[in-house]
Amino acid sequence: MPTFVHMKSQLQGWPDDNFMQENWMKMITHSFNKDCELKVGNYRQVLPFHYHVKEFMTDKKIALMEKRLGI
Repeated sequence: MPTFVHMKSQLQGWPDDNFMQENWMKMITHSFNKDCELKVGNYRQVLPFHYHVKEFMTDKKIALMEKRLGI
């Protein structure tokens, strides 16, 4: 069965209060290394990653992926 990581706060089971905002990037660290591996918190993401905060995908990340894929 297909599965993926969905980053909507309420789907992650995070409290529905003012502490956890809809923009998870303000509350949880994330990194994207030169090999295009994504970590959210300290967890490497191995499933397709569905984000809804448009600011997550930057021109820098896109350029890194294009370079890695040779396109």
